[in-house]
Amino acid sequence: MKLVQLKEKLDDEKTIKQISEILRPLEFTRLDKLIEIVFETTQDIQSETIDYPEIDSEFEENDKQEYQINEESQNKIEKTSIQSRVNFYEKSLQKIELSLNINLVKKSRIGYQTPDQQKGFVFSISKVYLEKFGTKYWFAFYPKQEKFLSYFKESYVVYSCGSEDNTFLVPLKIIQDEKDNLSTTEKEGKTYWHIHIHERNNNFYLRIPKTNQTVDLEKYRV
Repeated sequence: MKLVQLKEKLDDEKTIKQISEILRPLEFTRLDKLIEIVFETTQDIQSETIDYPEIDSEFEENDKQEYQINEESQNKIEKTSIQSRVNFYEKSLQKIELSLNINLVKKSRIGYQTPDQQKGFVFSISKVYLEKFGTKYWFAFYPKQEKFLSYFKESYVVYSCGSEDNTFLVPLKIIQDEKDNLSTTEKEGKTYWHIHIHERNNNFYLRIPKTNQTVDLEKYRV
């Protein structure tokens, strides 16, 4: 039963496949297989537990001029920051289901699909990061998430910024088209992309660091 519950919490296909194999009736107990599953499960969890980077240092001087905010906006950010301490993952999921008028099927820890298997979703949430001249939300996008989404006719990454009130249903193609221009981190031989979403006057956009361009996310707001 514990292995079944663990399977539902993971989003690594290799680990899920191994768990499926171990759940099948076997003539002998394969201790080495169990050890391998435990090890890779640990690696999977560690890969998702990443220290968020210090983001003030990423702003150049001309960027700082752009992100000046007034006192009213600052108060709003502080309020959102408190709310972001609460896990709003389930609320974000419910918001998408309500918008699509459908109950999504859970396939992994953060991966979902529609019952007809035509649409796939990966959910990501971020707390508020207060900067001296603005507000930012930080996400990581992993190759295994892209691989999961590649199986569907329509694929989306759901980004919830600070609370479920700011949830965006972003087509996978948007991220794929800009991957080469995003910041990356390589850790223990694994690479992931940084997704930086900025808020200005309640408008949200994805910043593309290497081209200094932005992608307006308001059209994808749920």
